[in-house]
Amino acid sequence: MPRLYGIARDSTQRAAFVEVAGKRLFPYLRDPNTGAALFDSATTGAYPETTLAA
Repeated sequence: MPRLYGIARDSTQRAAFVEVAGKRLFPYLRDPNTGAALFDSATTGAYPETTLAA
């Protein structure tokens, strides 16, 4: 199941997120089933409908 990430500015997890994702942009959607990693709001909103609806 895809997971949508959003981390508060003062969170201690923010640095670890940047190490994994490579960017500090939110929202961030990661789908472990397909390997998709998306940062764009429009794309993250449409992804579940286009990918999971099938």
